[in-house]
Amino acid sequence: VVLLMILGIIILLMRLSKDVKISPDANLQRIASEASYLHRYQTYDKHPYSYHLQKVAEIAKKYWDFYGDDPKLHEALWMAAWFHDTIEDVPSYSYNDVLRFALQFFGAENRLYAEIVANVVYACTTEKGKTTKERANDKYYHGIHDTGYAPFIKACDRLANLEYSTSIGSTLS
Repeated sequence: VVLLMILGIIILLMRLSKDVKISPDANLQRIASEASYLHRYQTYDKHPYSYHLQKVAEIAKKYWDFYGDDPKLHEALWMAAWFHDTIEDVPSYSYNDVLRFALQFFGAENRLYAEIVANVVYACTTEKGKTTKERANDKYYHGIHDTGYAPFIKACDRLANLEYSTSIGSTLS
């Protein structure tokens, strides 16, 4: 996680320099670094939480060509995959924080992509409740259904959970 944070800082500094172009892979790493940092105190079973986020993003990357070959959309899907649990899991993070980060990344001229990210992350955020049934209620699932690209990211999340559960021999996912 520390290595990802350092790499993220280096990439950010390079981006601030007008003479340096950032490769698409470096852009994707910047997103991963930010999401990993935000989830730095969480775990996913015995792993840092970034393990789960990375698996979700890898699955999204594997299938994002389904939506065409727009590199900005691919970056938005990557960001949504990495940030999909952020509003739910990081108490100080909100829809507006996701939108702000996405706007910094995409720029005001590409606000549509930043809004896609923020809307998908918001849709993937469960409701307040004491039980799973209360949190993942009809409103939550309708929100996923009604938000462009949210079903795709949620499917990637569920697939990552299923793959992990299967890999450790769990019958629950």
